Amino acid sequence: MNNMHAFSQEVSCDSLLDSLFFYENQIPRMKNIIHVSNCPIYSYRSHAHASWAEIVLIAGGQGVYHVGRERYEVQAGDVLLINRMVLHSCESSPSDALDAYTLSLCEFQIVDLEPGMLLPADTCPLIKTGDQFPFVRELFSQLLFQSSEKRPGYRMVCDHIIFVLCRFFHQYIQDSCNHIRSKSISQLASEVLEYIEENFTSNITLEGLSKRFFVTPKHLCHIMSTECGISPIDYVIRKRINSAQWRLVMEDTSIKDIAYALGYESQDYFTKQFQKRTGMTPSTYRSRYSKVLKFVSP
Repeated sequence: MNNMHAFSQEVSCDSLLDSLFFYENQIPRMKNIIHVSNCPIYSYRSHAHASWAEIVLIAGGQGVYHVGRERYEVQAGDVLLINRMVLHSCESSPSDALDAYTLSLCEFQIVDLEPGMLLPADTCPLIKTGDQFPFVRELFSQLLFQSSEKRPGYRMVCDHIIFVLCRFFHQYIQDSCNHIRSKSISQLASEVLEYIEENFTSNITLEGLSKRFFVTPKHLCHIMSTECGISPIDYVIRKRINSAQWRLVMEDTSIKDIAYALGYESQDYFTKQFQKRTGMTPSTYRSRYSKVLKFVSP
């Protein structure tokens, strides 16, 4: 309570009205919030988002996140800020399962940053909350509760919480001096990733990508493999499988319909690809993860 009181003096509700933190005072829109816990096999493959950024809070357990080109071992109290179009993946420790919240934000622009950016591209995304961890954890818990219950005024409460979180993490970054990491990927790689993000359910081929971006297939594979650690077509497959993972848990849609929606011509081929990359069938994945993951959209 003392931490919360001290922090509220710096970022009061009144500051929402006159803040110049967001362009046009537009608080980010919460796309969704996800909470996963008690699942030692929890993981997702490398992917990026074209339209939203993410804030990840590690509430317990341990695991490994890859963000951009860097690897981060995380534990309780750690926060990761993941900009739009930044590759990231996650793997929980099998002996100490992750307890993690993932908050997805869209339709915002922080002053002096590009749209959808939570922090400068050359900044380390990992934040140690230290003695502020209980306060930050309570804010994420409240976001999940408010979005689930949808009581009168919940959207205003969520907006206030999101503002405080963004302001807090931005202050932390500004006060830190050891947050420089490796340079960001090239414009070509970024544009290819963004195109795949928006069209991965379509029939994408290496030849088609090469023609679209005016490079040879060999050069395109070299750029993507060197800068992103993955070939263009393998990234398409990962996007499809990752999308399938979330849809299997979040929706009641049949496995057959999910397969067709993601661009697969048959359920059997989709099942083989899914099992090859996750180690389990779609039906097994759905039954296991539905028990440990809570997904809420406002």
